[in-house]
Amino acid sequence: MKTTAITLTTIAVLTACGAAFAAEGNFEGALKPFLGEPKLEVQQVFDNDRFPNVVVATDGSVLAFWGGVKVRRSEDGGATWGPEVPVGKGHMGGGVTVNERNGDIFAFVGEHHPPTSETVYRSQDHGRSWSVMKVEIKPDSKGNKPEMHMNEHGITLMRGEHKGRLIRPTRYYGKANAGSEWPNHYTNAIYSDDGGTTWLTSEPFPANGTGEATVAELSDGRIYYNSRRHWTPEGVNNLTRWTASSDDGGATWKDLSMCEALPDGPRDTGYGLMGGLVRLPVKDRDILIFSNVETPAGRNHGTVWASFDGGKNWPLKRLVTEGAFAYSSLTAGRPGTKSEGWIYLLSEGAGGQMTRFNLSWLLAGEKTGNGGVPQWIAEEAKAPQAPPADDKHAVTPACRIEQWWFARHAEKIGEMSERDIDLLMIGDSITHSFDGAGAKVWKEFFEPRKAINLGFGGDRTQHVLWRLDHLPQPKKAPKGAVVLIGTNNVGWGSDTPRQAAEGIQAVVRKLQTLYPETKILVLAVFPRRAEPDHKFRKQINEINSYLPDLLRDLKNVTLLDIGPKFLDEKGFLPKEIMPDTTHPSEKGYEIWANAMEPELKKML
Repeated sequence: MKTTAITLTTIAVLTACGAAFAAEGNFEGALKPFLGEPKLEVQQVFDNDRFPNVVVATDGSVLAFWGGVKVRRSEDGGATWGPEVPVGKGHMGGGVTVNERNGDIFAFVGEHHPPTSETVYRSQDHGRSWSVMKVEIKPDSKGNKPEMHMNEHGITLMRGEHKGRLIRPTRYYGKANAGSEWPNHYTNAIYSDDGGTTWLTSEPFPANGTGEATVAELSDGRIYYNSRRHWTPEGVNNLTRWTASSDDGGATWKDLSMCEALPDGPRDTGYGLMGGLVRLPVKDRDILIFSNVETPAGRNHGTVWASFDGGKNWPLKRLVTEGAFAYSSLTAGRPGTKSEGWIYLLSEGAGGQMTRFNLSWLLAGEKTGNGGVPQWIAEEAKAPQAPPADDKHAVTPACRIEQWWFARHAEKIGEMSERDIDLLMIGDSITHSFDGAGAKVWKEFFEPRKAINLGFGGDRTQHVLWRLDHLPQPKKAPKGAVVLIGTNNVGWGSDTPRQAAEGIQAVVRKLQTLYPETKILVLAVFPRRAEPDHKFRKQINEINSYLPDLLRDLKNVTLLDIGPKFLDEKGFLPKEIMPDTTHPSEKGYEIWANAMEPELKKML
């Protein structure tokens, strides 16, 4: 009976969240965020090795993948980067693919350089952790196995009859990765209609000798395919890129053409070079950005090009660096997140360099003579900035789309229905991690108090509001509730500190409605990042400054700021307290529990 009840509730949760998917998973927006003042910033994100892929997760986190295979994550749109996270040992396979439907991310890792076998790793928490996924990748119509290395990232198709299909470029290496075999090499793609469990292989790209490839879905549902070439038949230009398209979701390719406007590696080799490609997520526009080198000799002079008609013409280019530049990968920021408006370029040079820029920076580049910049670009650039469509999302209940999130919520539904609960611990990953780094502290301080952990990694105030709305009434009202939420509203979301604080107030009001006699302890948002002058620290201080007034007149509510207890005498956040400068260590959880103890005794 328990399993049946939880399953039925989960189905109801999924149904209720169907309408919210369109907002949470909004993959396109306006052009305006990519305009404004020209911007370009460069950071070193990896010190050595090679093989880049960059994608943006459905929550807006920017993920930089590198050989090894490893990833670094940015939760603030690329301003700062977290530590390296191992994905899986082996050879970088490229083709990292984000499932726009549920947030899953797939990474492909070879045993060694192709031809080889590979392992597929999946993350269901926006790249924080990875596990092996059992998949089937079927050969192409010629019986040849597709190889993963070393293509640009994959995509989710979002239009037409194949909407929801995952597709990434792949390659057949022949008998070996050798010049004598290049005429037998060809690229293709693998695609999945079941969320990544089974992958079919497309027909070969209609030109042999091709190498690493890229794909982008255009606004009419066609797939644009742009490929490196290692070899071309006699009489065919060996210095530019092959292109083709598909109107059947990537099963077959047609309209083969040599794109004379785009160089393929240094002009002295005729060997090509992996390039990056992304379509900006702008509704009804087909703005493509491409990266490669433009140089007479050597892998240097990294450059980006822009097309405004889905790859027919490439009228603009701009030099990114005169220095070393080899393989590269491109992606674009996600609407409604900290990444919005940015274009991300991860390239090989002196290690791995992350360049982020906006379209305005590229528009100030050099004309190529291959077509012109359309008038609508100039009109958009001059148009006044529209006000935000919605500044109330922090106080409006919203669910998320990840499978793990629903599974955890279903688990908590079961606990609330069956357990005798006195204390609700409500929050995001900081509370969630009482299941991990804080497990010993939880067992000592909270388990005896009949507490339930309602922390969900990545949650913002709107997600907590939704979860509270979709919990069953417990057998009896809890005696107390601890609320720690808000850091992700400014760290990941697009809220101002004031909006985040109002979201916290909304969570407290919701608790008062559900449990009128429950005593509520609101914790001021914990410090985030080591430096006292870091922008996150300043934003969090601003959030906390609003809370006394917002909570002052609310019944049974206490505000407690224990943030200073985590800091040293100079205001820095020590790594032994919060190793990643956000989540406490076991020692940090001990500090937290001891600081709350006097208030908990009053509440319970």
